[in-house]
Amino acid sequence: KDVVKSREYFAKAVELGNANAMYWLGYCYHEGIDCEPSIEKTLELLQRAADMKHPGAIFYLAMLYRNGVGAPVDYGVLSDTFPFIIAIKPFFLQKKMLRYLKKGVEVEDTQCMRCLADIYYHGTDGVEVDYPLALQYYHQVFIISQRKST
Repeated sequence: KDVVKSREYFAKAVELGNANAMYWLGYCYHEGIDCEPSIEKTLELLQRAADMKHPGAIFYLAMLYRNGVGAPVDYGVLSDTFPFIIAIKPFFLQKKMLRYLKKGVEVEDTQCMRCLADIYYHGTDGVEVDYPLALQYYHQVFIISQRKST
């Protein structure tokens, strides 16, 4: 009962333009909480919240893209005939993921900063190792964490 009521309240708050409700309703659609899972609704709601600079939505979108969500479904069908298609999908999603992580840095989201720092430190997700940039992001996380703790 509580979950049903929560979703109803989130839906009403979304209509009023509440970014936090967009984030949580997007989460519900992603996880199928009291609804049919829908990646389209998930992405739409999280995108709207991210456009309103909701840090959680920004990070959630980045991680969805990192995990392959939002890619055209038919890429795998063509991979037998055109093997190079497989390389396009990750590049397409990596760019989106990095764009959202950098957007998260703009709103001082430490999760996004820490993720970018790890990516540049280890050279993952199609990014070359860049220790100075990784250190810069780690330092920002430290500064913001110190500021929040005082």
